[in-house]
Amino acid sequence: MKTISAQDLHFHIDKYINPYLPPSQLYRLPRFISRFFGYREVPKQDVGSVLVWLWSFVGAFCAIALVCGLFNATPWIQAFNPPVVIASIGAGAILDYNTISSPLAQPRNAIFGHTLSAITGVAITKLFLYSPHFLRIRWLAAALCCASASVVMGVTNTVHPPGGAAAILAATEPAITAMGWWYPLIVLIGSLLMLLTAMVVNNIQRRYPLYWWTPEVVGRAKKADAEKGGSVGSEDSLQKSVMAEQVEGAWAVVITANHISLPGFLTLGEEQMDVLQQLQSELWAQANGHASHTTP
Repeated sequence: MKTISAQDLHFHIDKYINPYLPPSQLYRLPRFISRFFGYREVPKQDVGSVLVWLWSFVGAFCAIALVCGLFNATPWIQAFNPPVVIASIGAGAILDYNTISSPLAQPRNAIFGHTLSAITGVAITKLFLYSPHFLRIRWLAAALCCASASVVMGVTNTVHPPGGAAAILAATEPAITAMGWWYPLIVLIGSLLMLLTAMVVNNIQRRYPLYWWTPEVVGRAKKADAEKGGSVGSEDSLQKSVMAEQVEGAWAVVITANHISLPGFLTLGEEQMDVLQQLQSELWAQANGHASHTTP
């Protein structure tokens, strides 16, 4: 009987989700729109650290001001006498505008990780509220909320550090505890406002997001169907291949007929980018030549 090792205890939810997700269709949008969704035909070198500091200041200021302004002007939120701003939103601002290349700052993590943690915190806090000694043991509720949120984010592959704070606040902040199930909705609204602000500010001179769901392969089932019945060399099939042929992980340089994808940590000079563009042009030419020979 084989002994189970620590390495055998592994679960990755994307293995079961990604095959059924369609490839990105951002390339179909007009360039002035797709730019603000993070799409780039040719990746550009990132800005220097001084501009990163500048744009992180602008982004964090605009986002927190927007969230606070909206929350404090919304009667149904003010009915709960909430804090001026939920502290975890401030923590999220550092990720969303400063370390925008981090996987922890991408939309999937920023939205789902934050919201799922708030849901987890509320669920556990409500169980503790059944105890007449809640005020004396809320510290224990806070510990369990944070630990459970960590597991939920890990299982769903949506780790977002501010989610830990969101879970703790559900148990330790009386005004937030009183919100009950309204709290995750407020966190979701705040996270969406932060994302919308990031899509504008972070794409003026930088690029955000690097991906919306995952840098890994998606749509394998759809790709298999296309290979069985799709036409070879058509623009649609080429564009779909661009998105379907992503490489596992974020450490690869991908060059296709219509797209060049670089890892977030990699920056290239103009001469290096020229070489990649020449390879891209040659690939496009050969792909069209192959299509003209094979299409009846």
